Amino acid sequence: MRFIFIKDSLARFLFIAITTVLCLSSCSFLKRNVIEKYEDKQIVTKGYEYINKDDYIDHLAYLEKAYLNTPGVEIVNIKKEDLDYLQSIFKRVARNNELLVKENVIPNIYIIKNNTPFYFSLPKGTIFLSLGLFQKHISNEGDLVSVLSFEFLKSYNNVYEANMIIPKGFISTERLISLTRVSLTEKLKINNWMYYILKRSGYDPYIYLTWIQQINKKTLDFAPLLGDLKDITREEIEYKNLLIGKGLENRLTNIKTNSSRDYYRFIYDIKKIE
Repeated sequence: MRFIFIKDSLARFLFIAITTVLCLSSCSFLKRNVIEKYEDKQIVTKGYEYINKDDYIDHLAYLEKAYLNTPGVEIVNIKKEDLDYLQSIFKRVARNNELLVKENVIPNIYIIKNNTPFYFSLPKGTIFLSLGLFQKHISNEGDLVSVLSFEFLKSYNNVYEANMIIPKGFISTERLISLTRVSLTEKLKINNWMYYILKRSGYDPYIYLTWIQQINKKTLDFAPLLGDLKDITREEIEYKNLLIGKGLENRLTNIKTNSSRDYYRFIYDIKKIE
């Protein structure tokens, strides 16, 4: 009986030792393989903890207040009719694409007094556009519709990659752009959606091709938005292939964009701002 007791104790000791080693190894393996991407319902972050996806989206959306409170970030006050015009683009897209854009939520659209051309969005319908974007790069209504439609899709479908966010009460434009920039894979998905939402809304899907081409010609101006500058060339090729796949290749060299009277009034008001 004495021998059996010693044998059982030894077995228990070995079991505990092996279990401890396995637990430590598993923890080490987890830390070596921490990633920053969306999973089914959770996000694994650099902090080695699981965060609910909805919580992350809420945190990201809350950065609207932090950004607007950041020293140096100044909102351009535009006329009511100009804001109504921007909202009308959203309403037109939402009304015809209810599965991808929420019609019952009106977005907050801010024009930021900054000469650097940029545009980005946060979840729950917050869109930021720079004054420099209008003064240097928006050349027709198709460009504006393309920019807004792209960000509507991102914002209302929560197409954002997980990043570590440390609340500070303020955040720079550069940091916020980096947090909202998505991978090439995600952008290509959005670009496919763009064709359909523009067509269903009564816009010519070619307007988005001309916007991609404009960015591709001026990659240095849009470098903060692009991340990898080579990606925009891939975007242009893929979107062209999509149009060709629809049997519309004969019109690729004959794209015409007509702008509305409201657009000309809006752009006139914007370009008067110094």
